[in-house]
Amino acid sequence: MTQLLAPEPSQPVSDRTDAPTISVVIPAYQAAAFIADAVDSVLAQTYPAHELVVCDDGSTDDLAGVLARYDGRLTVVRQENRGLSAARNRAVAETTGELVAVLDADDVFLPEYLERMAAAATERPDLDIIACNAYLEIDGRVTGTYYPDIARFVVGDQRRGALHNHFIFGLATFRRERLLAVGGWDESMRLIEDTDCFIRLILDGARAGLVEEPLARYRLREGSLSSNRGATMAAQVTMLEKFLDHPALDDGERDFLRHELRIKRAEARVAVAEAALDRGAPNRRSAALALALGELPPGLGLGLRIRALAAAAAPSLARAWLSRRPGGRSALRRETLGR
Repeated sequence: MTQLLAPEPSQPVSDRTDAPTISVVIPAYQAAAFIADAVDSVLAQTYPAHELVVCDDGSTDDLAGVLARYDGRLTVVRQENRGLSAARNRAVAETTGELVAVLDADDVFLPEYLERMAAAATERPDLDIIACNAYLEIDGRVTGTYYPDIARFVVGDQRRGALHNHFIFGLATFRRERLLAVGGWDESMRLIEDTDCFIRLILDGARAGLVEEPLARYRLREGSLSSNRGATMAAQVTMLEKFLDHPALDDGERDFLRHELRIKRAEARVAVAEAALDRGAPNRRSAALALALGELPPGLGLGLRIRALAAAAAPSLARAWLSRRPGGRSALRRETLGR
């Protein structure tokens, strides 16, 4: 039996003996250099995919040539460049499986990913989202796992859990009809579209489970981490603000979200200031000043405020000092790591 973390069933779960069909979708843009690893990982599964659909989101590299090598083993749909969310939605629309597994073009599934997803879905047909643990890779080096290094999976109150943190790993498997019912991914978003989709699913009544075994490799590039962090955290604040008016929230949940937003706005100021200083960006002085004068995240006090004021006064010197911190992490990032 697959080791599965999940809420208790709200009603008796029917005994199911037939395994579900699972379609796999890969959104791809300018992915010719690395998509073969992703495709090969799907074709090597111990539990075969019902189908594999790749959406070419207006690529201008040789993505078509790479995918032509797999003629007959996958379906390719093409569209003008519209972004990751649109590519995922287009690929899902082409699928016919009961479940849909999402794989990004630069990541890979381990061979037993689909087998474990099918077992979990058979054991708990009441779950609409099944996540897994994953190895985190930075420039080819495994640095940890998604759980618990990045997030803690929430079994209890998943509604508040979704509003608090991104507790569902993005390369998840979904009940196709439930995903379509909430409109898939928001195509107006260019960051944290996964978090937005998961929140909408959970508030719509979806329930999530976790296969604790690492079943994927989530690949990152060292150079992209710092610069993306500030923009991502600022986008998270904007995204959460729109849920304040969500009709599914009760008064207690709305108060909880307001509390979360206060903390996340403060954390975003830290991340934006750090990224601006790291890059020597034109807004580095104003970002540091906003951090020094604004509300700070819980647990961070006068020391951080003083360093932020110093960075605002001499941002070029602050950047040089930050770059010399142990392990290449700035003081700002080290003090907010994991929050």
